[in-house]
Amino acid sequence: MSVLALILVFAAVCLHEVPALIRSKFWRELVVFFCVAGLAFALGLLMLIGVETPNPAVWMDSAAKWMISLFR
Repeated sequence: MSVLALILVFAAVCLHEVPALIRSKFWRELVVFFCVAGLAFALGLLMLIGVETPNPAVWMDSAAKWMISLFR
């Protein structure tokens, strides 16, 4: 049931956003929207079915420490 709710929510978001992007002929933004929405949908689906997903905050912390070390 949760998977169906996820699909319905993403369908509603797409039905709200996509027509305006098409009317305005924002093709690049439309491609980016579908890429980001697809990644978000995949991550949400993986979390719903119980797959252990990595925490991106750990990666961001490591990247920030690396960038700070470049300036020292």
